[in-house]
Amino acid sequence: MSWSSALTRKRGVCPWLILRVAASHLVARDRMMFKPTNEEVGVSVQKLVFVFAVSCCMVFTVPVFASAGPMHALAAIAHKYGYGYRVLGPENAVELSKPGLSVIICPGTRLYSVNGTPDAADIAPALRHRDIYVSSETVSTLGRIAQAAPSSQQGPVTIGVAGNEGSETIRVSGTAPPNSPVGIALYAQISRDLPTVFVNASRTVASSAGTYLMNVPIGPDYYRGSTLVVRATSTSGATASTTYVIGAPNPGIFAPTRTQSQIRN
Repeated sequence: MSWSSALTRKRGVCPWLILRVAASHLVARDRMMFKPTNEEVGVSVQKLVFVFAVSCCMVFTVPVFASAGPMHALAAIAHKYGYGYRVLGPENAVELSKPGLSVIICPGTRLYSVNGTPDAADIAPALRHRDIYVSSETVSTLGRIAQAAPSSQQGPVTIGVAGNEGSETIRVSGTAPPNSPVGIALYAQISRDLPTVFVNASRTVASSAGTYLMNVPIGPDYYRGSTLVVRATSTSGATASTTYVIGAPNPGIFAPTRTQSQIRN
């Protein structure tokens, strides 16, 4: 690999920097070999112009070729293949779901997951116009995955919540359609004077017997006495919710307190 191609492989290398390095390289070589004449100086300038032109082409055209090809909006693909479409959190990831199927796609990375199993797309999805855009090959892959998805599973969802002593987590369990993804969302009701706020979201998959169990962190809501609204949702559209009042992680432990006289001493 030549020094110019090595430079252009580095992200963010400006063509002016390439020109500067090329000039230093040629000038140093000419000084070592001979004292240039006016005609030879003109040849060196022509070399610099050529190096600059080639470097500009390498810097500006390679990204275009890398992202060549049409990109397709994920929302339209979800509608075409009958996926449920849901945005997950501030990362702008999108979940495409069917009964028994959950595909999570994140912008900026080629990796995506199918029911928790990682896979890789040919081109990293891009975030544009409040939607994720994917390549034609990814569209074909999503179509094959949709066709291979199990048939629709209907059924109710139930939920129960209990605390995990010694940790800032809760144990969420219940029933759902067998082998179907279940979303668990936590919302905090901290005060009557404050609106309900979103805490976090997690996902699990019901077993073949139609049961699920998951330990869910309660952070960032560690405020004692606040109420958590815990909601479970299946891909069939069924939902269930319950509440849980946050308490101390170790309520049975009483640390000795110091009296005022002990504090003064």
